[in-house]
Amino acid sequence: MLRSRVTIGRSGRWRPLLLGALMLASCNGVTAPSQADTRDLSNALRQWLLTAPPSYELTMTVKCFCPPDITRPVRVTVRDGSVVSRHYADDGTPYLSRFTPPTVDELFEVISRATQAGAHVEATYDPTYGHPRAVFIDGSPRVADDETWYALSPLRPL
Repeated sequence: MLRSRVTIGRSGRWRPLLLGALMLASCNGVTAPSQADTRDLSNALRQWLLTAPPSYELTMTVKCFCPPDITRPVRVTVRDGSVVSRHYADDGTPYLSRFTPPTVDELFEVISRATQAGAHVEATYDPTYGHPRAVFIDGSPRVADDETWYALSPLRPL
């Protein structure tokens, strides 16, 4: 079952792209999600816009068929809508990989783009702020090892 919700941070940086995606999702196009999924997207967008703190910290784990430096949990600190630090959660060392884990806003864009591209997307969201707590994306069910999982801790306002 396709479950996805899109939300944008207060910075509004992704607002035009995601609002356009939401409009496309509501059309009867070939890649459009179901009406229930469109409602989920709209509800999450509304919740994030109303409740997202401008400064917060969370831990994100990305699981994919990737090197270990990418799949270790990373603590992300955001102040006034901008990332100020990324450190490995297990030992506090700076995160230096070329792959940068997405911010909450960027993860919503990842979800939206994957949904619009027809990928299999499953997502659950935090009941307080609406940010993703778990996301599974399978770009092509017929291709092995292209899946990506994201797990986020509860957001902690700063």
